[in-house]
Amino acid sequence: MNYIKSEIIFVNYVREQREADIHLIITQQITASGGKEYVLQFIGQGKYADLNYTLKQTVSANATEDEIRKTITETIKRGLMPYLARTNLSEMCTIDFSPPSGQTQIIDKWHNWIFSLSLVGYGTGEQAYSYIYYNLYPTIQRIAENEKFKLEATITNTQRKFIEDTTTYIAKSHSYSAEAFWAQKTSNHFSVGGQVFYLTSKYSNIRYGFSIAPKFEYNFVPYSEYVHHKICVQFQPMVLHRSYYDTTLYNLLSENRLQNQLVLTTELTRQWSSVGFIINGSHYWHDFSKNRLTIE
Repeated sequence: MNYIKSEIIFVNYVREQREADIHLIITQQITASGGKEYVLQFIGQGKYADLNYTLKQTVSANATEDEIRKTITETIKRGLMPYLARTNLSEMCTIDFSPPSGQTQIIDKWHNWIFSLSLVGYGTGEQAYSYIYYNLYPTIQRIAENEKFKLEATITNTQRKFIEDTTTYIAKSHSYSAEAFWAQKTSNHFSVGGQVFYLTSKYSNIRYGFSIAPKFEYNFVPYSEYVHHKICVQFQPMVLHRSYYDTTLYNLLSENRLQNQLVLTTELTRQWSSVGFIINGSHYWHDFSKNRLTIE
């Protein structure tokens, strides 16, 4: 915000929204190539109430934070021009135009596939205590206009070391997980897909866990309006298998279960604020009393 104020000096900035002649809402969504599309909604107020429109600006996946803020600031300047034209300040403006030297056809040799690898580590220690943590997070994904695929894995390891008197205690914990997700948009309101998940974690007493599930989503507003409002319902019947390191509270070393999950997601972006909530409900088929409901 400080950068925008320093670059756009021909407007006054106010704290109270009702005092403003122009209200600007900026939202974003991921593009098919892994970049971001920023949607800038200019809303005129007072004597500019008849002037409302939307601009879109796309940035590439490898754009830096500085490149992004410069691009957005230039887009804001262009969006302010129709308002500026109604004031005396328009006489102080000049218009520059740089014709393109020639159109270059861009060929994506990766066909929208994106590969990423993240590593997070942390360590601390003293004479009687030490702690080491690291998390490795590889991801492969492809996002097209009507299709999405994502394969991600997580490798987490922790080690705590205690020294008490002359005895050394070492506590180790590790977990490995992998998830594959695919979705296909069949209409402007409905999409279908599937999900496969694998987990092994000593901390959670899971030697290996496996689940597979189809996924159905219905959005009450068109997907093209996601940046302004999203109201969708997701239904996911799931088959789960768990094998445990140690006997559970129910005296089991392994189990197979059927589960249903229903998720309602609402996100609204308005002039006054942004608001959203998620209602997540699930139950097991073998015992409907084993259910869960969360609201966040």
